[in-house]
Amino acid sequence: MNKDLLQVELLDRVQHSIEENICSYEIEEIEDIFNENDGEVQRCITFNRGTKNDCMIISPDGLFRAAVGDDLSPELVMGVANTLIRYAKYQH
Repeated sequence: MNKDLLQVELLDRVQHSIEENICSYEIEEIEDIFNENDGEVQRCITFNRGTKNDCMIISPDGLFRAAVGDDLSPELVMGVANTLIRYAKYQH
C-alpha cells in the first residue's frame, strides 16, 4: 500500500475516534496537508462551536502537531488530547 494512502487511512481512524468522543463541537472542515519537514500527511480539523472556530493538526500516529484559534478552548484541547491518548493506548 502507498505510504500516503496508509497515512490517510490512519488519519481516518484518528478522526473517527475524535468524532466519537467530542460531542460539544461540530467538525466544520477537514483538510489533509503534506508536511515536507516530517514527510507525512497530516490532518487539519476545524471545530466550530457557536461563532468560534478552532483548528487542530493531527499526525497519522495520533499526535498533536498544532492547535490554533482566536480563543482556543481548553475544554476542546483537553478533550482531543484525552481522545488521542486513548486512541494510542488501544492501538498497541
